[in-house]
Amino acid sequence: MKIAERTKKILVALPAILSLVLMFQGCKLDDAPNNIYTFKEQLIGQYLDANPAEFSEFDKMLDTAGVKGLLNAYGLYTCFIPTNAAIRAYYAKEGKSQMSDFTLDEIKTFCYNHIIKGDTIKTADFSAGTLSTLSMSGRFISINYADTTSTIFVNGNSPIIQEDIRLHNGFIHVLGKVLTPSKVKIGEKFCEDLNFSIYAAALAKTGYEDIMDNTPAEDASFNPNADHLAFMTHTVLEEYPTARKIGFTILAVSDADLANYTECPACPNGVHSLADLEKVATYYYSQVYSDGEGVTNYTDKRNYLNRFMAYQCLDRTLLSSRFIKDYDMPNQFKTYDMFEYIETMLSNTLLEVQLKRGCALENAEFGLLNCMGDPNKGARFTSYKDKPDGGALNGYYQGITKPLIYSKQFIGDISSKRLRMDGACFFPELATNNMRGNNPTGVAATVGKTHAYLIPRGYLAGMTSSENTRFTYIGACVAYEDFEGDELYLKGTYNFTITTPPIPAGTYEIRMGYQPTAYRGIAQLYWDSVPCGIPLNLSLYATDPEIGYVTPGSDRDDPYGYENDKMMHNRGYMKGPSSYFCFGHWYGYNAATARLSSQSLRRVLGTYTFSEAKKHTFTVVSLGSTSGGTQFMMDYLEFTPTELLETENIE
Repeated sequence: MKIAERTKKILVALPAILSLVLMFQGCKLDDAPNNIYTFKEQLIGQYLDANPAEFSEFDKMLDTAGVKGLLNAYGLYTCFIPTNAAIRAYYAKEGKSQMSDFTLDEIKTFCYNHIIKGDTIKTADFSAGTLSTLSMSGRFISINYADTTSTIFVNGNSPIIQEDIRLHNGFIHVLGKVLTPSKVKIGEKFCEDLNFSIYAAALAKTGYEDIMDNTPAEDASFNPNADHLAFMTHTVLEEYPTARKIGFTILAVSDADLANYTECPACPNGVHSLADLEKVATYYYSQVYSDGEGVTNYTDKRNYLNRFMAYQCLDRTLLSSRFIKDYDMPNQFKTYDMFEYIETMLSNTLLEVQLKRGCALENAEFGLLNCMGDPNKGARFTSYKDKPDGGALNGYYQGITKPLIYSKQFIGDISSKRLRMDGACFFPELATNNMRGNNPTGVAATVGKTHAYLIPRGYLAGMTSSENTRFTYIGACVAYEDFEGDELYLKGTYNFTITTPPIPAGTYEIRMGYQPTAYRGIAQLYWDSVPCGIPLNLSLYATDPEIGYVTPGSDRDDPYGYENDKMMHNRGYMKGPSSYFCFGHWYGYNAATARLSSQSLRRVLGTYTFSEAKKHTFTVVSLGSTSGGTQFMMDYLEFTPTELLETENIE
């Protein structure tokens, strides 16, 4: 396989890149900031008792709700505690005069909104975006920073006025305003925001407001105690989901930004009304779909405005940092761009999110949307993101700079590049229920930060499995040599089928990224119910004679490993990519990159032609083991257009 000359330079430069990464990591001082006030002999509850002038109102609420005992016990807590003045201002805003004017459930929810259990988070651990652990009320907590001051704001508008009070069982951050996540659903909340009146009118007219508001925020049939499988330890002991929440995200352009949107020939002077927005929708989608002409019922999914709005909506809860920022683990080399692919509510379409290294555009760290290789062409998040403050009951809306269009140009772009899809992106439930992305620092084996989830059968809509299939989602962790640090892990006499996101029409070579170990089993793989060649023995390391891996640089006649690449490819295998490595060098993963590792492989499933954009199925059936183990793991799937095979890079 021919590789571009620039990849040779990258391979040569890797030792220097790795040294820089390790140097910067080594400079981080976690526990030494000057603003930490230490009262390690006191528990959080005791500290509140000792400071009634500031915290007597919250202390009284904790006592009334029966929550005070938690904070007087040993454990791990992070508390965002409002001052007495902040709570009294909240009483007045709600038309109340004192705590007793609220119901007991309201008081308990208020307390839970301000407490994180199971994790201690100091401000040095904050970054713009989402905190990794939900509040006790099961709500996301977001962080953002003032442009002109050092003030940290929680959930958009609650300033931290005193940071990092360290106590024996956790941290207190003092707030100047209470946290009040919305009690209504996202459709209704979005349509109340006058900044987005045109998009709101379109959301209502096309029926997506009703879809979002009429869908339950939580699956009431889910029983967290139904599955009695014993937990296993990976880097940490597995956890079991406590709920199955259902959420949505709206990507929205404000009226002000629409007025400046002049790219569409149908509205060269900008979009100033719902009628103008419909002109934009008709212009682009009439070029892609032939069945929408004359369809005037806005709730009909063939209608052009309906298609336009569907593409702005996602069936998962995503804060801005969960589009791509939180997946940029320490094990990802910061010289390579990253890509994430998200299915939208427009049938059989994908949204592309690119993390463009070195891009200085505002909010580029949260990803460029559908930029097609040019940062100035794509949409970006505005400063008006993660709304409403504190979230709606079942989601968020995100301000973006321009409308997202599933255009002929974008379809041509996305179908002509390699699509590497992390296995976790297939399942909206992992995002909505805070499993994927909740360890943005990648720390390993730390209680409250590293997670592995034992997923019950039926929890994921995109996966079916036999009763003997044991499935774990291992969250991001630097202990593994994984793309984005996470993986799908199965055990037992498994038999499961995964439904993929929609893949654009085209002819692709499809590969599965995985790590072989001595404990893996033998499995038969199927694509769309057709066997992918002979069974795969996942226990064979890359250096096994059947695979034939040779470490690049170890053969003077093949210094970059390209001839060895060809030989391996002829046998149905490929080396791992050069864009990541095992940052912590745990479990014997000591290579400088996954490409230089004998423990990272790609299995070629075959070459397939898809006549239309649609979803596909990937089935895996356990055939036993030659090693005494029946583990199966998948890191990602990769779809490479066949016309790129001769020039594909090693990233």
